[in-house]
Amino acid sequence: MSQTALFQSTASTLEEQKLCDILILPDIGDLTAVNFSDEAVDSLIRAGEKAATDALPQIKALADSLGLRNKGGIRFIPTTQIEQLLIRELSLEGVSNVSDELIFNKLRIKPPQWITPDDLMTAIDRVYGSQFFEQVNYKLEPLSTGGVRLIIRVVEKSTNLLKVGIHYDDHLKSLLLLNLTYRNFLIEGSKFSTDLMLGGNPAISSSLFYYTSWRYAPGVGVDVQYKNFNAYLYEHHKRTQELNLQYGSAGFMLHSGPVDNMFVQLGLQYEIAGIKPIIGTYKKNTFYIPSAFLHLHYDTYDDRFFPNDGSYVNVYLRHISGSIYSRVDTVQYKPYFTATLRIDKTIPLSQNATIIRSINFGFSDRENIPDIHKFYMGGSGVVNLNFIPLYGFQVMELSGTQVASFSFSLRNRLSKNNYVFTTLNGGYATNNVSQLIKFGKYSYGMGLSYGYGSPIGPIIFTAAKNFKRADMITHISLGFPF
Repeated sequence: MSQTALFQSTASTLEEQKLCDILILPDIGDLTAVNFSDEAVDSLIRAGEKAATDALPQIKALADSLGLRNKGGIRFIPTTQIEQLLIRELSLEGVSNVSDELIFNKLRIKPPQWITPDDLMTAIDRVYGSQFFEQVNYKLEPLSTGGVRLIIRVVEKSTNLLKVGIHYDDHLKSLLLLNLTYRNFLIEGSKFSTDLMLGGNPAISSSLFYYTSWRYAPGVGVDVQYKNFNAYLYEHHKRTQELNLQYGSAGFMLHSGPVDNMFVQLGLQYEIAGIKPIIGTYKKNTFYIPSAFLHLHYDTYDDRFFPNDGSYVNVYLRHISGSIYSRVDTVQYKPYFTATLRIDKTIPLSQNATIIRSINFGFSDRENIPDIHKFYMGGSGVVNLNFIPLYGFQVMELSGTQVASFSFSLRNRLSKNNYVFTTLNGGYATNNVSQLIKFGKYSYGMGLSYGYGSPIGPIIFTAAKNFKRADMITHISLGFPF
């Protein structure tokens, strides 16, 4: 589909190139637009500089033929040729709806200040990462007093956006996503977003966040969501129950990004979960659960789905207290605590080969907790607070109040946007935390996957096998997961 969409564009580009007086084509070798490592970026910059330098005599000749002369005005400073910059002045261009203070807060540059080119690019990335802008770039103007004026130029995103996405997953079934986003909703620095998911497991969620302009002051947000989906329960690796879950929650939180690539949320949440059996003897029930939570998220991946470098850490702590009750009179719950931890780390072996190590833990200080707060393992494409992937097992095949898993994945890039990876993993689910150190009780499996980075999102096909069973479990995912 990507090649079809770009077919006419490529033909047009070739025709336009014939009209150029001077065409500069850097020799980039095997590098592509998806090479984001420091070495690759540096190689691309150097290749561009060399190609432009080689073409300089032609450029000068063309300028002379047109009667153009250097008038000694403002000149461009290539940051690749200097080690530090003295920023004496700072100004903004293109800002209309977003607060200047929000941009200054993200830049963290206070003139006069010395700064390295790498630190400047990191500051620009922070501004772009606020998601209020389509483009963020800069220029440097030399000052007669020494140092430079840093001019940040932005193109703001549209205040109102309607987006559509599609996703197919043989666990979640087909989904159509409609997203409506309002930026600077009611107040500058705010974002209101609503997602409507249609398909086999419909859901709707809305959130309103306000991001303060001061670096250390937390923003505030509210989140409301509703989901309806079917789930399965297993006993001794055999599916015994099919349940329908209707889940709703409302939360209020403080949100802060104290360092780059990290956010921290502290909040209160109230959950209502209705469970009714479709197949099996599970007793119909509705749970009402108030809780307080702390969520820490750290992500330095260079690509969300096919990372070559970086780390990923997600910690979620939840304390359930107050009135915990259900509509089944015989069920009583005391206050309890749960914690989930996920840590992923990439190890680049070469430009096309990467190892990804991952560990997951789930913990509760009580055995008797509602089923919606227990931990479930299995499958290869479902990852959230309570669900942990485990190749070679069905989704939710293993469950308990204490879980642990680990995996090693070797991914190779075959060509542009085409990947194959092999994963070995193991995991164990129990109601006794002391059992997690007994690796002889762990269940082990492996998976072989092919992935393609398409314009509509990643396309991943996986075949997985449990080491103790002969059957093969397959999974396919199309498009960006919601």
